[in-house]
Amino acid sequence: MTSLQSELEDLWKRRDEVPLQSAEAVAAVDAAIGLLDTGRVRVAELLDGEVVVHEWLKNAILLLYKQASPQPSQFGPFRCADKIPLKSTIDGVQVSPGAVIRRGSYQEPGAVVMPSHIGIGSYVGEGTLVDSWVGIGSCAQIGRNVHLSGGVGLGGMIEPPHGQAGGDRGRRLHRRPIDGLQRRPGR
Repeated sequence: MTSLQSELEDLWKRRDEVPLQSAEAVAAVDAAIGLLDTGRVRVAELLDGEVVVHEWLKNAILLLYKQASPQPSQFGPFRCADKIPLKSTIDGVQVSPGAVIRRGSYQEPGAVVMPSHIGIGSYVGEGTLVDSWVGIGSCAQIGRNVHLSGGVGLGGMIEPPHGQAGGDRGRRLHRRPIDGLQRRPGR
């Protein structure tokens, strides 16, 4: 466990008792969001054939929502206010005008993003095409060489905040392979 992880786990446990606007709390949350933004950590990853969800990173995002206040920004000709700033540059990723990509998400070089929305904590793999009007929810994890067809919506895994299964260390989710699905009789 890293010291940042320990710090954020403690902050999460005491979130109703400690001032979330303190310099230390803001710095810890910002550090975690920065790690997500650069792809050095992921909210979920495949380890030894199992998906491991890092709850401490999800909690850092939830803490950011508690810390932040809406800030005015400009998106093309539109003025808006949002708690999570948008990315300003993404090296090696083709981004079309109209794409809304939040800070704290990561897109591997070689990804293509058409006008769409990518939420905080999300991960998009190399060679993936995020087609027009796709919505990728907070913390959704998209692999490499995927084509997300126009208009598709992928829910994230940050909501509801109370839907977490015990502990803050990370939970293991068991995947069932597609070829393991059973057909109903007569089909």
